[in-house]
Amino acid sequence: MPRTEVPYIAEPLFFYKFAGINVLQMNYIEAEFVINPYSEDISDWIVAEAGDAGFESFISEPPALKAYINKDAYSKEEMDRIAGMFSSLDGISVTCKVSDVENRNWNEIWESNFEPIIVGDLFSVRAPFHKNVRKTKHDIVIEPKMAFGTGHHQTTMMMAMSLLQDVDPAGKSVLDMGCGTGILSILAFKMGASSVDAIDIDEIAADSAKENASVNGAGLNVFCGDASMIGKDRYDIVLANINRNVLLADMGRYYDGLKASGKLVISGFYVKDREMLLEEASEKGFKYVSARNEGEWSSMIFSK
Repeated sequence: MPRTEVPYIAEPLFFYKFAGINVLQMNYIEAEFVINPYSEDISDWIVAEAGDAGFESFISEPPALKAYINKDAYSKEEMDRIAGMFSSLDGISVTCKVSDVENRNWNEIWESNFEPIIVGDLFSVRAPFHKNVRKTKHDIVIEPKMAFGTGHHQTTMMMAMSLLQDVDPAGKSVLDMGCGTGILSILAFKMGASSVDAIDIDEIAADSAKENASVNGAGLNVFCGDASMIGKDRYDIVLANINRNVLLADMGRYYDGLKASGKLVISGFYVKDREMLLEEASEKGFKYVSARNEGEWSSMIFSK
């Protein structure tokens, strides 16, 4: 991601990560955490704790965060523990409401609501079940049943437009850090990158990227891991569509992994977070190149 998708909840909500299973006729519980005042850091904290407790997917609807778990895996004790973690924080309250989610065929609903993306004649993202989609120069087929990333979110689109219009990957070595389903990796390959490495910390995401690479005939090198896998002076372009905190923590690794004059393209953060990322990038040696904004979301390009 800065990143899960449900069972199914429609755009424009921000998906963190898909459960990576065929969710057919399963009973789910929804836990709605209301954060007052809303804080992305607290939301990320809840995601981490709830993920460890077995919750499979999360949706951010500030000031609320909704979390979903299979009913058979739900534990009231774990829920009470998570909700009680924030009682001692000054000036912040977190309340939680738990409810059953109606039993339904989530995959069928997901497919019926997943619309193809078409950007002029340049770029399209579609699922295998989309027929008669207008042809574009770069056509990407994504299985939407797996990990995060169908291309609908603003951050993914800004990253794609940076590849299409600002950073030409043709003949260059590319790293897609936090690759999700592999959309950006596949696009870079289709645009003529000499090599594309794709890394994601989530095994389900990495497996999904491998599957989608095969479907698209893209020769990606996909790995499950984190930024510690980045080598030194290896890439001409590093793509990182991850959340703000990970970008801040790994900025130095991105810098070390780039060749001289290499480009870093980042997104997954809010416009209000740009200054702290600019400061961290500058401290690590990067030079600011340009930025894009879509609503409250932003992306930036840096040069080594």
